Amino acid sequence: MYEDDPLALLRELAAKKVLVEVALSSSDLILGVRGSRHPLQAYLKYGVPIALVTDDAGVSRSTLTLEYRKAVDDQGLDYPTLKRLARNSIAYSFADEATRTRLKTALDTDFAAFESRQPRIPQPQDAH
Repeated sequence: MYEDDPLALLRELAAKKVLVEVALSSSDLILGVRGSRHPLQAYLKYGVPIALVTDDAGVSRSTLTLEYRKAVDDQGLDYPTLKRLARNSIAYSFADEATRTRLKTALDTDFAAFESRQPRIPQPQDAH
């Protein structure tokens, strides 16, 4: 958010479907950027594609599980948003189309299995 004209940049990233990798632990540890100071909510508000990632395991000692937990605990992300971020990590990957299709199918199967074991999870369309 400290770029020149950050809102125009966010709109451009969203329009061009440029994925932004977000490493919450690294941002906190290295840059001291956490909570409401982190631009994650702005990225989401403007429709910028996001994927949660780990960064520099030798420094941050993070895992994807920790990154997703931080996304919930520190950023207030809900389950449907977490699902979208997980799907983005496949959709925007450098894998070939067949691999992306296989991974997306496996992820959707895993989500369905997880959700079948949970109390009903509200979906965005339920708000209408």
